[in-house]
Amino acid sequence: MCTVSVYELKTQLSKYISMLESGKEDKIQITKNGVLVATIIPQKKKKSIIGIGVGKIDCNDYKLDGPEYDDIPVLFGY
Repeated sequence: MCTVSVYELKTQLSKYISMLESGKEDKIQITKNGVLVATIIPQKKKKSIIGIGVGKIDCNDYKLDGPEYDDIPVLFGY
């Protein structure tokens, strides 16, 4: 954690953002005239869900044959 004045943060914002992104600092406290006015904390990174189910479902097990399934392609614009 570091403490910085509003003026210092304004002039060196990129530096402090980089410190948060790299994990060098876990939060930055901002002061105005020596009084704490705000705290900046980094955004938590979200886990990617792309490809999470790859290989888990085998579509060959599901056969959609028969007249009861004739309307399905229409639902998808075919």
